[in-house]
Amino acid sequence: PFSPGPSKPEDLQAMLNSFLEDEENKGGDEDGEKGGDQREDDGPLAESPEMMLGSEDIWVNNSLFDQTTATLDEDLKLETEGGGYFTDCFEPWQPSEKVGQGPEQIDYLNVSLAELSMGNGGDNQVDVSTQMVSLGLVFVELFSGGKGCILPNSVKPGPSNDRDTPVAAPPAFSQLNMLNLASATDIIDSLGENDELFDETSAKLFGRDAELAYLKDVYLRSISNEIGQSCAIIEGPSGIGKTKLSQELVQYAMKGGGNGKDRKGCIVLSGKFDQVQQAQPFSAVASAFNNYCGWLSSAENASLAERVSNALKQALGREVHVIAKLVPDLSKIVGGKADLHENDGGGDVQKRLRYLLCQFIEIICRSHDSPVILWLDDLQWVDSASIALIHQILLVSRYNFFLLGSCRETKSDHPLWNMIDSVSGFGATTARIKLDFIDRESVNSLISQKLKLLPRVTRPLADIVYHKTKGCPFFVQQLMMELCKEGLLRPSLARRRWVWEEEKIFERGLPDDVVEFMTNSLNRLPIEVLSALGILSCFGASSDCSLIEKLQNEAGLSLSGPLDTAVAEGYLNKKDGMYCFVHDRVQESAYNAMDPNFRCLCHFNCGMALCTVAKRDIDDSLLLIAVGQMNLAGPTATSSSEQRLKVANLNLSAAKIAMGMSDLFSAYWFFDNGISHLNNRDWEDNYELTLALHNGLAECAAINGGEHTSLEIVSEMVLHYARCLEDKLNVLLIKLRVLVQKSNLPAAIEHGLDVLSQLGEIIPDEITPDVVSSYLGNTKVMLENISDEDLINYKVIRDQKKEVAIEFLAPISDAKFLVAPSDQPVIVLKMVQLSLEAGMSPLSPVAFALYGSFVASMGDIREGE
Repeated sequence: PFSPGPSKPEDLQAMLNSFLEDEENKGGDEDGEKGGDQREDDGPLAESPEMMLGSEDIWVNNSLFDQTTATLDEDLKLETEGGGYFTDCFEPWQPSEKVGQGPEQIDYLNVSLAELSMGNGGDNQVDVSTQMVSLGLVFVELFSGGKGCILPNSVKPGPSNDRDTPVAAPPAFSQLNMLNLASATDIIDSLGENDELFDETSAKLFGRDAELAYLKDVYLRSISNEIGQSCAIIEGPSGIGKTKLSQELVQYAMKGGGNGKDRKGCIVLSGKFDQVQQAQPFSAVASAFNNYCGWLSSAENASLAERVSNALKQALGREVHVIAKLVPDLSKIVGGKADLHENDGGGDVQKRLRYLLCQFIEIICRSHDSPVILWLDDLQWVDSASIALIHQILLVSRYNFFLLGSCRETKSDHPLWNMIDSVSGFGATTARIKLDFIDRESVNSLISQKLKLLPRVTRPLADIVYHKTKGCPFFVQQLMMELCKEGLLRPSLARRRWVWEEEKIFERGLPDDVVEFMTNSLNRLPIEVLSALGILSCFGASSDCSLIEKLQNEAGLSLSGPLDTAVAEGYLNKKDGMYCFVHDRVQESAYNAMDPNFRCLCHFNCGMALCTVAKRDIDDSLLLIAVGQMNLAGPTATSSSEQRLKVANLNLSAAKIAMGMSDLFSAYWFFDNGISHLNNRDWEDNYELTLALHNGLAECAAINGGEHTSLEIVSEMVLHYARCLEDKLNVLLIKLRVLVQKSNLPAAIEHGLDVLSQLGEIIPDEITPDVVSSYLGNTKVMLENISDEDLINYKVIRDQKKEVAIEFLAPISDAKFLVAPSDQPVIVLKMVQLSLEAGMSPLSPVAFALYGSFVASMGDIREGE
């Protein structure tokens, strides 16, 4: 039965305090659950009367009532802890739905999910509607003597004899005319979004105070030039929190930490290496530069973009367009198109692009008053070209630059650590931070913060979670999400807090390995969602939505809908036009969950579909991705000779693109995979394709080093199957260069002179002063009527044999200089004579420079000039 309300606001507060005290004395008799449902552990919401009404402290002593009718005033004002007010206006009261007979008639408070959603004011803030529902339930209990009721969707109440049957709510509170609470999941969402409750990216950092402080110290000392250029590498097992720790430092730096009184935020260039995308040269570094250029091209950064563009053009000239081959968005700043030629020479192209990228980072640093951080994640998958680039950046950078990286535990001979040791030897400061699992107290702090309960309340739950996860932060996050989905961890609206079942959680079986745990979790998804996740995992930890759309349209797959479902389930993030797995372990689990045969088929079919799009759109970057997918499937995926040869041709095209981008390691991979699709009969049936792949592989193996066995095998194949001397020359030249690199100079000279004799260019076996004088006299005669301007505008060599002869003479000249210096002039003079006879080659300028030096050394300075 309803009776008039208190005559004074102070009485209302007193009644509320009395009610809470009575509830406190009742003990835990609601559900009989363990741990989370014991009254003595009710947590912060039972600590004080004010906190009963929401996570913001709400005082009811200024609520305005009509003292005679106990109805709410038109404006109900509630005062927050900070002294502010919010106001909720109510429509004139209408009778609510009545069910039952006689005096037991019931008023129901109907609530919507939207009105129970979390607020945006911080971890401990709930929006107005949530607070009003909480307040309304308390008032129903205060004034009616029974409990308020929140109905699930589409459920109509009926008569009940239960002692907890809700009784009639006063008309004043029926004016909280809210809609339905949809489901139990909606209750969870009212306390915190279920898929974000234990989201690693949004979680606070726990148990890493010492590591973070050390990381900040290294960063601050670096940008203050106390220790010169430096880098920090965070190392640890997967899921240990390397990325989160990196994010904390980046956020600190972006807020201006350690950057003087003006506190200007730093500039962050971020990229992530990927196991599946290793075939793409400079993938993470290029992505970091591309994101920066995209940000720079926005309208609000127009003046800065112009300054960077002018600096790039002034420093690099036409070469600035070379970088745009790797960084497409650079064209938005400097204009024009990329102009990277694939025939510029393997090793030279690699060095050239490294130099240009180093210049780019220098210009970025000079263009900003703030420090620049290059943040590279998952360095365990770094490609060799990127290792060489990072090495050079650390050695040549002279401005406020800091390299931040993260890496899983790797062997001591990993290329990353070799590079770190090398730059340390040149004076760069390197910090290597190893992370271990977090301790029991940190796990409890994490759970306490996310559930918004006191640590003493969550400690029993945290002990169980720590026992099962050993303190792996990612494992903790995923286990808590699973407990939510299984209902073992759930919110209680009556208790206004999270509750859990300790015994069932303790008895719940759990794999020791987080990958197996994630696999089991993924297997509970609908088959179409799991298949879509598997296909997405074939492209690595993240993938552009446009790529997925192209694949969907070309291959006729249904991907967008299932992937969006996976986003809703918390396995993916969709942001800035990208699908990203929430963690590498999720991607690995989705990838390993596929049947090996199905996985092979996915790689191959996706690659073929994307190749069609890449060829149609003339998209080199997409072609590299597509061919890489087919190579991951392997030669067994092809079903016919025609398909086999098509894949081999595509690998040849991809290898040439990679060579043009200076990444000869990826080019080697493409050449090698192309050859794997061939057999010995193809030397007869597909000679040009087979020869091109073998020659390309030999060139990459020679330049990369460490591939001498492959080089020998490929060289023998070419020398055995090649149809003519011209087809053998490339391999013979590579052999000569390798002999010189190995310092086997006598063998190199002998091999080179033998090939020259086959080309019809004879060099005397014994070189005497008379032979030198004869060669010198002939050369001067050839130059008599040729001016300097004529030489500059001289014809280009067209004779392939003559050009190859000059290419052989160049390394022979180097070897002769070390073994028999008196013989070198004859080799140089032969190069000059061939250039004057057949035309200028790329090596002719070197020959003329050496000729001038030789003539000047004989006393004819003017002739030498």
